[in-house]
Amino acid sequence: SMIRWGCEGICVSELTAIHFEGKGWGAAGRGKLFEAQKAGFLKGLGLDGCTVHDAITGQLRLLSSCYAATLLALVASSPRPQPLLP
Repeated sequence: SMIRWGCEGICVSELTAIHFEGKGWGAAGRGKLFEAQKAGFLKGLGLDGCTVHDAITGQLRLLSSCYAATLLALVASSPRPQPLLP
């Protein structure tokens, strides 16, 4: 559904865009730990191999199939002129 593709795109986009920038003692170690936690969280959601491009492609496929189905329904139910009787 559209909600699934939208949520997948948002999760992948937000979690891959976050970068830990810490200052002070042990900041580098926390950054590596945070990257591992991000990867684990995405894997736990089942989104470890997903990209934003995949989510957008899924949304486009869904919308285009809905558009095609609507267009076919409108063409099939279009009014047809009746022949004139003498």
